[in-house]
Amino acid sequence: MEITYCDFRSKSVINVADGRDLGHACDLTFDDCGKILGFTVPGDNTGFLGIIKGEPLFIPWNKICKIGSDVVLVSLTNGEKEPNPHNIE
Repeated sequence: MEITYCDFRSKSVINVADGRDLGHACDLTFDDCGKILGFTVPGDNTGFLGIIKGEPLFIPWNKICKIGSDVVLVSLTNGEKEPNPHNIE
């Protein structure tokens, strides 16, 4: 299956573990050889009127269950948070 980043970022990301809509991909992370490690979705909006942004969530590529025509299904268990490779020193 071939997909462009433009197409990928337009799809909603849904967690199949709890049915939550995580938003849309806003960034891809690659290793030194060009292999995709995962992608990032923006954090939840919280606070009064949802104007405070939460911490972005990194989703490893191996957590993708299915890429459909309009959604990306991922499997993240409750409370599971992956380290973001952008923060590795």
